[in-house]
Formats: sequence, C-alpha cells, structure tokens
Amino acid sequence: MRIERLSPRVAEQIAAGEVIERPAAVVKELIENSLDAGATEICVQLADGGKALIEVIDNGHGIEPSELPLALARHATSKIRALEDLERLGTLGFRGEALASIGAVSRLEVLSRPRDGSSSDAHSVSLDHSTQELSSPKPKATTFGHFLGSPHGTRIRAEGLFSQIPARLKFLKSAGAEASAVREWIERLSLAHPGVGFRLISDGRDMLSLRPQTQEERVRAIVAEGQDFPIRMAEANAGPGFRLTIYWIQGMSLSHTRNLVQLVNGRALRDRLIQQAMLGPFRQALLPGRFPAACAFIEVDPREIDVNVHPTKTEIRFLESRKLFTSFDAALGSLIRTHGSVSYVGSDPATRADPPAPVNEPVFGFQERAPETDVPVNVPAPGPSLHPALAGFSPARFLGVLFRTYLAYDLGEELGLI
Repeated sequence: MRIERLSPRVAEQIAAGEVIERPAAVVKELIENSLDAGATEICVQLADGGKALIEVIDNGHGIEPSELPLALARHATSKIRALEDLERLGTLGFRGEALASIGAVSRLEVLSRPRDGSSSDAHSVSLDHSTQELSSPKPKATTFGHFLGSPHGTRIRAEGLFSQIPARLKFLKSAGAEASAVREWIERLSLAHPGVGFRLISDGRDMLSLRPQTQEERVRAIVAEGQDFPIRMAEANAGPGFRLTIYWIQGMSLSHTRNLVQLVNGRALRDRLIQQAMLGPFRQALLPGRFPAACAFIEVDPREIDVNVHPTKTEIRFLESRKLFTSFDAALGSLIRTHGSVSYVGSDPATRADPPAPVNEPVFGFQERAPETDVPVNVPAPGPSLHPALAGFSPARFLGVLFRTYLAYDLGEELGLI
C-alpha cells in the first residue's frame, strides 16, 4: 500500500479523539478554561447527555474579539510562551488543544465579552466541523446578565458531538450515563474550587447546584453525599514543596472508588499511583471489595511533577513518588489510630452503627443480646453434622454482633468469632 499524507480534516479528527472521548471530556476541558479565566459562576447545560448539545457559560474575564479566531486554532494558548513554562505551570488548561479538538468533532460556537473590553457588545465566532470553516467575529447585543448576572464572560456551545464520526458516536453510553459522567467531573472540579458556584442542567432538569462554600462544606456535599458522617481531617508534609491535606469520611464504606477524590495543585485527577497511596493505610481496616470515601488535596512544587503525560490530563508523574506514600501513610495512619476504623459496611445511614470511640476509650462495644436487637441473626443449634470446632457456638453462648460484622460467642476463657 502507498503511503499518503492524511487530509488536515482527518488528521484533526484523529488528534481530537485523543482529548475528546465523551461529553464529560468536553465539559472538563471547558470548565478548566473557565476556572483559568477567573470565573466565580459556571453553568453547564446538556441535551441528550451532551451528544446533542453541550453549553458552558461562565462569568470569567472573557476573550477579546480580535483573539476569538485564534482561540479556536490548534496550538494557541495564553498559558505558556516557552517550554520552560511547563516547569512552573499554575493553570489547568495549557495545551491550546481544547477548543480546536472540540471544534473538530462538533459544531462549535464561542460567544464572549471581555471585562472592561473596548466594545459594549459580545462577539461570536463559529467553527463547522464538516467544513472546518471558521467565521469572522460577529457582534451580538447579548450580555451574560440573563445567564449568571454578569455583563461579561464566555459561552461555548458544542452541538452534534461526533455526528460526523459514527464509529466514535456508537460507543457513547445512554444519555443518563453520559450526564452522570459529566456530573462526576463537575463535582471533582468543584472540590478543588469551593469558592466557585456550579450548576448542571440536563434536558431542562437541574442535576447539580452548588453555591460557594468552605472546603469542608464542599467535601460534605460531594464526597459524603450530604450525609452526616464524621469528617476527619489531617495534614502531612513530606519535605519542602509537598503538602497533603486529606478529608476522610469516617464510617462511609462503598463498593466503588468514585468517592476517592484526588486533587493536585487544583487539578482533578484519576491517577492510579495516587489511588494506590490512598488505599494503602486502609488495607487492614476494610473488608475486601470495600473502599473508603476520602478527598486528598496535594500541593506540590510544579517542578516536582509532569502534568503532560496523558492526553486528557487525568494522570501525572511524580519526580519522587516516595513522598506520596509517606504522606498518605502518616496522615491516614494517624486518623485511623486516633478515631478507629470504619464502623460499618454500606452507605445507607439508616443501617450504620455509631462511630467508634477514640482509642483512649473502650471500642469493643457489643450489641447486647436481646430479643429486640435490630440485627437479624439466625444461629443454628449444633448437631452431628456441624464440625466439632463449632460445638461451643450454641445459641446459649451467643453474645451479640461486633461491628455489625462478627458473631461473638462466650467460650469460657476464649472469645469465639464468626
């Protein structure tokens, strides 16, 4: 077969596929740009889970009309000027790929009015992915007052995501599943920026509304899902330029890792190494298949990490990963020793046990044996078919349930647990 150069349109669509996997990836990139623009209010609207429409509106500082066409060009960014800038990167979006990639797989329109701009009108520019034709900036009398109560900001609309790429479109999930994925990323980003208000509307229905909060209030709303679990906080420093602050939702045990949140220098991640470090201290504290709920805020010298190792920026590389594990072992180990371990298995507050007492008080409190106990226990009487080792585990020796996990029996000088 002959080697031929790909057409610019095909090349751009292939490159866009590395960054834009699903609607949630579009929303993540656009919200990161809004946060970099100093937005304090961000509203996201979806239609058909984002497949038909994704709209992100913010009250950030906006884009000058003369710069709008450049904002949609590939390799154009206001975040870096030289390769050395990557070593001290303090912004979330920096590659200059987001809008160009989104425009390669959707019909994209950007409407913006800068703060203290030279024009009183907002200006818009659009890019049609079927022709890759970019329009010139057009003035619009629209302001952002009826969106977020702000005269300035930016509105980005992406319509018909992957409509020209059926191979990618058919792998998207249902509208509900895609909207849930969008919500998850908004929640993660909102944890890194609790002073910013977020709103998510899907097919005209409010899915999420977050007003500016303190960090702990945002952790309770998102990680603890608004429930009244105790929130334990600890900090650890692993040398200069590396600080960990972690919030552990004590008593919340889940069958998934969605409530394990990683934030590094304000960036929401899904990094396997960080997750491994977070789970390490819980190995002896949780049953197999159960995971804690916790939110880790890591502040690290930008020169100690590489944020440019993954197309979607969801993973990073640490120069010294040992600091990561040392910090988590110190912070979480201290919390578990001080407050006890997870007190129940399950996220339903109606079924949870009381939190364990501090270590200086007795923590082995049994549910006393009583007819009205709320834990149903069916204890078979020992018989010939039972193993001889179980002969002492008779109903008469049953003490109760420990940690809603173990059946406890009085075996004379020994304590029997099942």
